[in-house]
Amino acid sequence: MQKVMDEKSTLQLLNVVDQDVSYIIFRSKGTVTVDLETQNNTITIKLDVTNEQDNAIKQHVYKLTLEPHHDTIDIQINGKSTSIDHVTGI
Repeated sequence: MQKVMDEKSTLQLLNVVDQDVSYIIFRSKGTVTVDLETQNNTITIKLDVTNEQDNAIKQHVYKLTLEPHHDTIDIQINGKSTSIDHVTGI
């Protein structure tokens, strides 16, 4: 997984080919909490960042197991839907 990760991207999605698994890689300063909601065909991942005064950027990796009917992933950072910088299949 490290080989295909883009170290400059803030938010990445790595899809595992032939499996219903994806990895979300989020790089940020501060403390990150995560919450997950599903509604119909959409998975909403809520990433909340606090204590951003720490200058060190940390990498957070989350494994996401998808159901066949899920076709939309909405990632929200501090309540705002955010575009994914980099999407890769592995």
